[in-house]
Amino acid sequence: MPVNLCQTVKVTKMITNPAVGAASWPRLVAVVVILGTLIGVGASCRRPSPPSPSPPESQPISVDNLLADIELLDTINRLELNSEQLDRLIKIVTRMEGTCAQYDQRHEGLQRELQPFLAQQRALLIKDQPGSEPLQADLQRCQQEAEQLQVNRSSALRQTIPGLREVLTDSQLEIIAGADEAKVEARNILAWLRELPEGEFQEEGPANAEALAAPDLGLDVEALLNIFTTARNMPAAQYRPAQKELVSRLAPIFGATPQAADDLLLTLFTNPRLKGILLEKAAITRR
Repeated sequence: MPVNLCQTVKVTKMITNPAVGAASWPRLVAVVVILGTLIGVGASCRRPSPPSPSPPESQPISVDNLLADIELLDTINRLELNSEQLDRLIKIVTRMEGTCAQYDQRHEGLQRELQPFLAQQRALLIKDQPGSEPLQADLQRCQQEAEQLQVNRSSALRQTIPGLREVLTDSQLEIIAGADEAKVEARNILAWLRELPEGEFQEEGPANAEALAAPDLGLDVEALLNIFTTARNMPAAQYRPAQKELVSRLAPIFGATPQAADDLLLTLFTNPRLKGILLEKAAITRR
């Protein structure tokens, strides 16, 4: 999925040394690189093109947006949203758009403020001249403001998570968090372990149990080895009906953490193409 504004951009180090000279240029350049990353975050809620509902045939949807819509629909169709859910989600997404718009304005203002500082730095670099202390201070200030803007924006959007979770069922939330993919991973590893020769299983079983152990999920090394051994020792006729339960026990290892699940939820519902798709789906359900 595309990087979302709610994902954390790690900033390696704030510059606190005010000394300016030729040796300080790498630091000054590092600030600009960080700023470029942070400023780029501001565009993530913006629409790359006018939203759906589908435009007239004289204005076909672009290939990029068609591909984005198809990817979204693969998830939305699996959710099997009912008409009430669609209506409530459209309202939430509309509020999220408003939040994004507010921060977009601040983001654009920060870009306008940053432009002359970057132009000044570029001109100095062209001449291979050192930067000035005021320039470094201005760039640092913009960096701090960009970081705080990102934090505030993420915090504001995260306030919608309880509302989203209230509308969606547990099974729908699991789909968004990648539960289906986690079950595929669990199913694959059990199938692989069942096919290993005994000697290889004696090595691979414990090694994978140690690598995958997650005591906080109730799946320590011993618990995982028990699942692996149980699945391996079952004859095919016995394993087929037991597979679903064994996969369900193992799948949390490959699932999203609570933090990651929230990030995936926001990634989906801040997608600029989503509202149009929900509107189209809602119109169909009312027919």
